[in-house]
Formats: sequence, structure tokens, C-alpha cells
Amino acid sequence: MKKRNIFIFIIIVIVLIILSLFLLNKNDKKEENNELTDAVKIKEEYENLNKSYVKVSLKENNRFIYVSNKKLSNILDNGAALIFIGSTTDNKARSIINILDYVNANAIYYIDKDNLTDKVKEKLSNYNKDFINNSIFIGVVNGDIIDYYIGEKEELDNNEKSKLKLKFDEINQKVSGDSCDIEESSGC
Repeated sequence: MKKRNIFIFIIIVIVLIILSLFLLNKNDKKEENNELTDAVKIKEEYENLNKSYVKVSLKENNRFIYVSNKKLSNILDNGAALIFIGSTTDNKARSIINILDYVNANAIYYIDKDNLTDKVKEKLSNYNKDFINNSIFIGVVNGDIIDYYIGEKEELDNNEKSKLKLKFDEINQKVSGDSCDIEESSGC
């Protein structure tokens, strides 16, 4: 009888392990699908306004992920991430996002600057008051803004794009250690 009880117990444990692994895998796929959905939504939001603003052309598999004010606040407290704060109707943001699309990052968190809460605005303005009304790309490590770029121009020539791409790669390397050549479109 004891052998039978032990056997039943082992079967139950195995079933529970398999079930938990299945649920973890399902959650990973759900998160991956959300990120893909974010990439598609951001691409559509920006590209749908191409007739009225600076042209944006983002890759299908871009690395932009929406970030909530709560998560952004947590990152600014003690996290590490690349963050782009912009607006689909701001030509400076549109110029920035075109170049950010070539940064070989795991993720670039995105939030519309008009959706920032007062709490997040306060945290950003404590670092630099110019962050509030401008489109910005920031690198955060351990809650500290280690480097940033504030959108300066609405349209960039090729030389300016190349310099800005190097700047963005530099920020990415400081945060994650990754970089990518803008000319090498297949590997990015």
C-alpha cells in the first residue's frame, strides 16, 4: 500500500511540474505577443501620420514597447532601460524614432510625452527641466539617467543621422552593452 501511495504522490508531483512549466511558457508567449503588438501599434501610429509630418518608416520587428507611468517611475527609481519619450505629432520625435529603430537594443520603452503623470514629470525635471516639454531618449542604469539626447531638429541630413546613431549606440552600450551598424539592416 505504501508503494502505491508513493507512486501516486510522484505522479501528482510530475503532473504539477509539467503544468507549471506549461503555464510559464504560456505567460512568456503572451508577453512576447504583447511586445509584438506594441511594435505594430507604434509603427502604425507613427507611419499613419506620414502625410502631415516628417516621414517615419519603422521595421516590422522594431524594439519599441509601451511603458506605463508606473513602470517608468519604477525604472527611474532603481531600474535599467532605454526610454524614448516622444509624440507622433512632434517632428523632432519622428526624426529620433527613425534612428532609434536601428539601435540593436532588446527593448526601447516608449511613452507619449503628453501622457506623463505629474510624478514622472517631477522625477524627470529633477534631472533636467528640458526633459518635460521635449522629445527625449534616455539611458537609465540603477535608477540614474546616465546619458540622454533631447530632440533638437525636425529634419536631419545624413551626416546628422550618422552622428545621432553613434550617440544612440553609445547610450545603448552604457545600458546594455549592445550596438549595431545602421548600414547592416539584416542583423539589427
